[in-house]
Amino acid sequence: MSIDWSKYFKYDENSPTCLLWIGSTSYRIKNGITPAGSLKFKKSGERRYAHVQLGDNVTLVHRIIWEMFNGEIPKGMIIDHKDGDTWNNKLENLRCIKQELNPRNARMRKDNTSGSTGVGWHTARKKNGVRTYAYASIEQDGKAVSSHFNVDKYGLLPAYKLAWLWRQEKLQELNLSGAGYTERHGKGV
Repeated sequence: MSIDWSKYFKYDENSPTCLLWIGSTSYRIKNGITPAGSLKFKKSGERRYAHVQLGDNVTLVHRIIWEMFNGEIPKGMIIDHKDGDTWNNKLENLRCIKQELNPRNARMRKDNTSGSTGVGWHTARKKNGVRTYAYASIEQDGKAVSSHFNVDKYGLLPAYKLAWLWRQEKLQELNLSGAGYTERHGKGV
């Protein structure tokens, strides 16, 4: 069931959430003036998505704004913040994409230990000892593809660089066929 958000909210880029209340019956809210929604933080201090409570329902602000201008979000689709800022709910910063494309606009994870998204180290036990490899992986046609570079053969840093270069070439190749990796993908936090 689709809600007519324009009965309750007005889009306003000067509001911290980009929404103002217009249909509230609360004495504490000045319709057309009071910002709608809350900008929240996680316990870690990281930003959470802005959300608004309407009756008993809590809805993400970016979803409301998208639906106000574009109608109901199709099943299997999500609303992505192009710049990665979960508090930037300006309409031009929002896009409707398939869920599986969302990580292609994500920065490097905070728990990344290699310094590059999709590149890391792998140790394998062989009959004659342990071998270490630099590897790179990326998703292609719904499956992970990867390449490994032997540290004994290339050296530690050259193997890592080869893995990184392999992944960059794959990214370019995939984007030429419409994969949708953005400039933000895998960049530092």
